[in-house]
Amino acid sequence: MRMQRLTAAVGAAALAVTMSACGSSTGSAGGGGVAAALTQADFTKTVVAAQHKIQSAHVEATIKTSGQSGTLSGDFSGYSGDVSSLSMEMKVGIAGHDLEMRLVHKVLYVHGVGALAGGGKPWVKIDLSDPSNPMSGILDTANPQSFTAYLQAVKQLKDDGTETVDGVATHHYSVTIDTAKALAASPAFKGQDVSKLGMPSTITSDVWLNSDNLPVKMSVPVGSGSSFVAHFSKYGEPVSVVAPPASQVGKFNIPG
Repeated sequence: MRMQRLTAAVGAAALAVTMSACGSSTGSAGGGGVAAALTQADFTKTVVAAQHKIQSAHVEATIKTSGQSGTLSGDFSGYSGDVSSLSMEMKVGIAGHDLEMRLVHKVLYVHGVGALAGGGKPWVKIDLSDPSNPMSGILDTANPQSFTAYLQAVKQLKDDGTETVDGVATHHYSVTIDTAKALAASPAFKGQDVSKLGMPSTITSDVWLNSDNLPVKMSVPVGSGSSFVAHFSKYGEPVSVVAPPASQVGKFNIPG
């Protein structure tokens, strides 16, 4: 996999999953006790409503795919009806590469892409607001509406009871998704024939929600032998992401 595809894939996956926990105004990290159990009828609207009460979150995730594993750690903040307000700082280790990403005002800065950085600079700058940029779709994927589309595809919900996860009292749910419906509704797969992606007809993921019905942990299988497991914390805590110094930023060179 070329580095630009690696960056796009990891960045999109991280943003899509993590923005399920980020919304538009400051919220709490989840108090004591566990929220009342949700049903299939109210799961979607309840979790979406909770998502829009949260300004920021921290994520620690593990990715397994094609016999390889990777990790990511990051802080995310901001969504007020316009994806230009999104910001993030994330470190990724996957396929033998260590990357650092910062998203500020629709511009993605990436450190660790080697030869793809122009002028020998340690960072590259990628304007995600440019529709001609092959990575511009990351912003669409990061939009919380992507997660809403995923929730609209819930086919079955199973209440697995209460558990303590990462020291937090949670309610555990198994969520079965109609894969084709979810992918068709996602901006990340716009214009693609999702029937040719070789995905199973349904995917069952596990979600652990805190007392505010916000994710503490999510475990998502992605095809045979692949998975994405994320742990969320620090809801509502201040996050400040700044662009690297201009003197350290070069142009992103897309191989022909």
